[in-house]
Amino acid sequence: MSDWTQEQREEVVATYEAAVEGLEDIAAYDAGRAAITEMSENLGKTPVAVQTIVSRAGKYIKKPAGAGGATATASTGTTRVSKADAIAELTQLIEGIDAELVDEAILSKLTGKAAQYFASILKTATN
Repeated sequence: MSDWTQEQREEVVATYEAAVEGLEDIAAYDAGRAAITEMSENLGKTPVAVQTIVSRAGKYIKKPAGAGGATATASTGTTRVSKADAIAELTQLIEGIDAELVDEAILSKLTGKAAQYFASILKTATN
């Protein structure tokens, strides 16, 4: 995250806010995801990196429950979470320990399930 300038961070947050302004629920989520994807392509960053910037600013809109995103699976009893959300949560947990440890290149290669696994370990270890 250290290769982000303050201006880039501010621009990402402002662009995201403009994309979701006046929208609610799933429409806001969808517009926000589209904005994150477009910004990541324009900036040459991963969507996870852009989403993390928006999340840190407290502006990220999660997918509303019941909108097809967070559903319980019958076989495992676990909750489904998008890869981007799982990696964003793991990134925040790692930053809570030491922001210098975050390596976006490695985190972006994880599967959502792997990110959830490591996040659960970090939560347990830090509590």
